[in-house]
Amino acid sequence: MYSAAAPSFGYSVGHFAVVAYANLGRVSGLRAALRDMRALGYEANRSTLTGAIGGLCRQHKSRRGLGKAAQAAYELWGELQGAREGLDAGALRAGLSACVAHGRVDEAVGLVEAAAAEHPDWLDAGMWNRLVPGLVAEGRVADLEGLVGWMRRSGVEPSEVTWNALVNAGVELGGAEGGERHLRAAGDAGGRVGVWGWCAVLKGYVAEGRVEEAWGLVERMRRAGTEPNHACYGALMNAHARRGEAGECREVAEEALAAGVQLRAVEWNTLVRVQAAGGGPGIDEAFGTLGRMVRGGTSPDAVTYNTLMSACAADGDYTSVAKLFEALREAGLQPDAASYTAVLQAHVGTDNMQAAEDVLSEMVSCEGAAVDAVPFCVLVDGYASRQGRMEHAEGAVRRLLALHRSGSLAEGRGGGKGVWGVKVFGALMKGYRRARDVEGGLRAMAWMVEEGIEPDIALLDGLAELCILTGEWKKATGIVQAMAARGHLTGGQQKRCVELLRKLAAGEVAVKDQLYGVGGEGAGETGGAAELDGGTELERVKFWLGLPNRYYGDPNWP
Repeated sequence: MYSAAAPSFGYSVGHFAVVAYANLGRVSGLRAALRDMRALGYEANRSTLTGAIGGLCRQHKSRRGLGKAAQAAYELWGELQGAREGLDAGALRAGLSACVAHGRVDEAVGLVEAAAAEHPDWLDAGMWNRLVPGLVAEGRVADLEGLVGWMRRSGVEPSEVTWNALVNAGVELGGAEGGERHLRAAGDAGGRVGVWGWCAVLKGYVAEGRVEEAWGLVERMRRAGTEPNHACYGALMNAHARRGEAGECREVAEEALAAGVQLRAVEWNTLVRVQAAGGGPGIDEAFGTLGRMVRGGTSPDAVTYNTLMSACAADGDYTSVAKLFEALREAGLQPDAASYTAVLQAHVGTDNMQAAEDVLSEMVSCEGAAVDAVPFCVLVDGYASRQGRMEHAEGAVRRLLALHRSGSLAEGRGGGKGVWGVKVFGALMKGYRRARDVEGGLRAMAWMVEEGIEPDIALLDGLAELCILTGEWKKATGIVQAMAARGHLTGGQQKRCVELLRKLAAGEVAVKDQLYGVGGEGAGETGGAAELDGGTELERVKFWLGLPNRYYGDPNWP
């Protein structure tokens, strides 16, 4: 029979299975392993439960809040409290992590208070540090600011990790200034803040666009005896990249390398991104950075390749897109949604729609690629606005909507349905405008509304423009009315709309004369309505309809 003092070989197998599943975040496998142990007459002991809770909490943290892992960890904590061996310091540490991960912060605080009274020798700085994320999650600023005093009254001195955690908490709750408060508190208390604490404040300044103050912080950091690490340089590179300053971003990278700091892929990717955003020569510089990155011993990741592929696709360099995609695969990296979208965009750019369809099919069937709406928008645009193949474009829209209804569509880069819906129907509308197909455009608008997607002003404006181009005056004014009803027009634009509708009641010919000017440019036997080319006269008509146009601020407008 099982003995807590001497676990059998069978128990050891079960123990390792439970802990392994926990470290992988495989909650269902973990529960099955526990059931199998019980079926064999074994109850999980303190060591097994402690190890499993630790693994689950690490998965919860590394996988950005894996809820089922936090729930399972808290359930195991309940079992651990009833273990026959009782609790020890390691079990208490696991319990604290489980409570914080599951949002039971008051329970975690109670555990520390009880340990301080009953087992003060169990408490160390690491135990207290586990409370910080929970206090941050609940915005408990006063508790965070009083944590150091609480620790010292219990006979525990804050560690560097404690101060780092508090500084990071200050940034999360109060931005750069919040972090600065905890930096000052550390100095006043004689504590030492490590590089990660300084880095948190640095990132706070960068997030707020305060680049000069970020550089000033680096100087203070050095005077305090702490040298910047790769993440600090990465934050500075990101600050300049956000301003579009590719040269300054490269200079930061040069400074890091000169200081002997090994940059990771994430830092190099910042430089690649800002260089590639410049197009043309900038893309050449980004390829040079890729080569330097590899020569320096840093392997490119999927983001590196995706950034270059997207830039090349936008620049029309479709050959490089294909080569980069193959290089990504040869490096053993898994293509993701961005990878597939860049290749799909390249095929659309060369009007090879069958190849684009093949890429989309592979993407949908690939487990590692979270399919979002972006590739469908690219495909619809290719069929509709580039080729005028409206049946194929509508088919792609139907597939996208079906994927959404099945729950298989990731939000990702495309946002929610209200965001990507406007984009994909906007691409469809471009095709109807290209074909001068008013009825098709009206059908698409009705379809969009049936799907619960609110048209924006650009879509309504495009449909009204299509009606103007084809001489469908009354339909155009009906669309303007819809724009007014949805609050898309300013007061002045609505006034023009009312005026136009009144004139329409007096007769369509009079309206055309008013729009074009009798005998003026664009006038003629047909009033010019069916002959608009999208130039001056179209903009003049849109002005009278109350639609946004290029002439509102033009001093030469007659």
